[in-house]
Amino acid sequence: MKFFFLFVFLGAVLFTRGQINEVKKTEVLILAAQIKKDTQTLKKYVDTDFILVYADGRQEGRNNFMNAYNLFRPADSLSAGTQHQKLINRKDLIILCGIVTNQWQESGRTIRSKIPYTDTYKKINGRWQLISSFVNDVGEDYFELKDTTVARAAIAKQYQRLDLSVEQKDLCTNLGLKTNDFSTVDQYGNRGSAQFMRQRSKLIFNAMTDSIQVHDEIELLAFSGDTAKAVVHQSFKRNQFMAGKVRRVESSARQRESWMLTRDGWKLVFVDQVKPLTRIVDGKATDPTKPFNPNDPVFNK
Repeated sequence: MKFFFLFVFLGAVLFTRGQINEVKKTEVLILAAQIKKDTQTLKKYVDTDFILVYADGRQEGRNNFMNAYNLFRPADSLSAGTQHQKLINRKDLIILCGIVTNQWQESGRTIRSKIPYTDTYKKINGRWQLISSFVNDVGEDYFELKDTTVARAAIAKQYQRLDLSVEQKDLCTNLGLKTNDFSTVDQYGNRGSAQFMRQRSKLIFNAMTDSIQVHDEIELLAFSGDTAKAVVHQSFKRNQFMAGKVRRVESSARQRESWMLTRDGWKLVFVDQVKPLTRIVDGKATDPTKPFNPNDPVFNK
């Protein structure tokens, strides 16, 4: 009996893997058909009642999905591929979460875009069909990185603009120097979404009053693919409303900041490896890794 159950279990596992592989093959067929504008294949694998949902809430049907790449010409040398990040198997549904990367030529330059997506497949009449798709299309197109010397100088200028935008409390410029999908991972491992970080920036700018000084010093700048990763030592001085009154705050931190070259120049796309270094409030050293409490004793490292 034990061997019987083991056989049944292994059979179920193999059956599931087979289904998953079928769906992955279907996904490849659909993406290739979109690029080739092969509507017959798309009608075969995309359900009639298919719905496409964008990050801003817009909804479209099968026709718009089938025509997604129609703006590209053969001369644009469009190519696309997917990278799976998560897969969910629920009875008659298989859900794929990943990123689709598009690449094409524009005015002699290589441009790429990365779009997170979630596709839901259902087996209908013996064939896996795409019944819905969500695409987080808030990101920006970015250019292939070639000249790192020019990039270093350009990123240094962007840091000057970023610092000045904080000192002048120019929130529009500050947000404009970050991609629409800008996100972070803080010192505790918590991820800050684009929406969360925009709201956080507003709160910080509102809390600051005057005497604002910011300086970002690039300690290390390395390039990985099309991304520039800068290890930055940031010093930040300001008068800020904290714990019921305006206080003089001086803080510093070291963090890694990732930049990409977009149509509007270099933009900050991601921050991680954050390490708070110091925080002095009204002349008293406090623990930079904890929420501020005016009754805490002087912090000694």
